[in-house]
Amino acid sequence: MKSEDDCQTQAAGLRQRAEKIFQQRIVSTCANLESMPLEEIRRIIHELQIHQIELEMQNEELLRTQEQLDCQKERYFDLYDLAPFGYCTVNEKGLILEANLTASTLLGVVRGELIGQPLSYFILKEDQDIYYLHKKQLFQTGEPQSCKLRMVKKERTIFWAHLEAKVNKDVEGMPELRIVLSDISESKFKEDMVELATRLIAQISTPEDLHQRMSSLAVSLQNITGCEAVGIRLKEGDDYPYYVTSGFPSAFVQAETHLCVEKPAGEILRDNIGNPVLECMCGNILQGRFDPAKPFFTVKGSFWSNGTTALLATTTDADRQARTRNRCNGEGYESVALVPLRINNQSLGLLQFNDHRPDRFSPALIAHFEKIADIITIALWRSQIEERIQASEALYRGIGESIDYGVWVCAPDGRNTYASESFLNMVGITQEQCSDLGWGDVLHSGRF
Repeated sequence: MKSEDDCQTQAAGLRQRAEKIFQQRIVSTCANLESMPLEEIRRIIHELQIHQIELEMQNEELLRTQEQLDCQKERYFDLYDLAPFGYCTVNEKGLILEANLTASTLLGVVRGELIGQPLSYFILKEDQDIYYLHKKQLFQTGEPQSCKLRMVKKERTIFWAHLEAKVNKDVEGMPELRIVLSDISESKFKEDMVELATRLIAQISTPEDLHQRMSSLAVSLQNITGCEAVGIRLKEGDDYPYYVTSGFPSAFVQAETHLCVEKPAGEILRDNIGNPVLECMCGNILQGRFDPAKPFFTVKGSFWSNGTTALLATTTDADRQARTRNRCNGEGYESVALVPLRINNQSLGLLQFNDHRPDRFSPALIAHFEKIADIITIALWRSQIEERIQASEALYRGIGESIDYGVWVCAPDGRNTYASESFLNMVGITQEQCSDLGWGDVLHSGRF
């Protein structure tokens, strides 16, 4: 299909040729007109009329072609420029030859400014080797290639992209790349969250003590989410001090670790039903004081803000459900998220994510934080139950070993569950032998 410029050039050329022929024939005709027979004059006039009709028909055909081009241009605009994926053409040197509007939007650059730029300029430096290998394989094998890498917008915002490319020939037979770009940041983040959840479960299930597990967990959360600082508060008596932190200044942790409000005499201030009063936004989240109608709270009781300075300037203590100490903002943290660790209406603690950079969070990211918190809460709850059982068993065994009587305990199915040393001595068997005996075996041993 001819382009609009080609059609206009063709029409102009036809007109110039027609006018030239007409002028030549008019001059020749006028010079010999007096000596020409009447029939010859009529024939010339007829030919001129036929030429005029032909020109008119060609002009109509050009107009129809132009209309078809306009329709195809609109269709091309819809299919190419407004496609949900970014399309661009790159030459063998890696320079962008053509790009659609979606590619322009993805990279945050006006389309005209993209042309002639190397595509590698918009790829994160650490991932450029992936792109170069990808391009090399394309030109060497001619086989379509795809890869995932991090790209950078004009304002230096990083996003994950999926590239699909194949080699084509241009009108001059030179090879060029046709590349399809798509933003996969959300799906990549979900993959990372699944990986993080798997890692969290593994870390929490390790035989290390709880503090080691929580320390590893805080570092993992910091690395995966990209937040500058992560803290985990856990219940200790009436308070919820920082159990572990990663990335917070030690002075900040020391100043913020305790949340209980104290009376002048040093006693803990309690509300009218005896619960300790916890300060600041952390206290709100831990004690379930939140209003989901406010944009900075979620329905699950989390708090988040991408700009604490603006939040403090536009809200009151009543809006924020309590008086806040504002140390996070005083330390320069603009993005802050607090996610409760809550189960069966009991608060075990909270996760805290802080960053000096604004606009670090989104509703989707906070929802992922809450899923992470659910995993951690269940693991902590299970760990606490196991610790209580172990403590109870230790106490139980201590009592059994401290008395002179033999103590033997079996389950309802007759399986032996405990035997004190005094009992084993009385029966004359070892602990291992006792484990294999049921209550009937022991009763019929002849020693009772």
